[in-house]
Amino acid sequence: MKTPLKTLDDLRGDSPCPLDRDELAGSDRVRHCDVCGQEVLNLSALTREEAERAVANPTVGCVRLLRREDGTAITADSPEDRRTGRLLAGAAVGLLLALTVGCSDTTPSPPRPDAEGCLKRDDKGKCVQWMGK
Repeated sequence: MKTPLKTLDDLRGDSPCPLDRDELAGSDRVRHCDVCGQEVLNLSALTREEAERAVANPTVGCVRLLRREDGTAITADSPEDRRTGRLLAGAAVGLLLALTVGCSDTTPSPPRPDAEGCLKRDDKGKCVQWMGK
C-alpha cells in the first residue's frame, strides 16, 4: 500500500527508468513504454493539484517529475517556470523577427533604363549614364 504524500515535493523514486523518455511515443503529459507496457505520466506537465491527485491514485504506474536545484517539484503552474516560459517565448519571437529582418533583401535593385535607355540623368535632364546595347 502506498504511503500518502504530504506534498509533491516528498515524492521519491525507488528505481529510475533507464529508458530515454524522448524515445517513448505519446504527448508531453503521457507517454507509453513498450518495454514494460505502462503509461509514463509527466507530473511536471501537470498543475500541482493535478499531479498530487495523480500520485494519490494507486493505479498510477510510472511517473516523471522534474526538480529544481533545491529539490522542489517543477509543475506546469509554478510561477517561476511560467516566467521562464514567457521569457523563452519572448526570445523566440525576437529571434524570429531578427531572422525575418536579416533575411530581407536590403541590396538596392539595379537601376532601370527609361524609355530612351538612360539609366541616370543630371540636374539639367541630360543622360549621363545609359544602357549600352
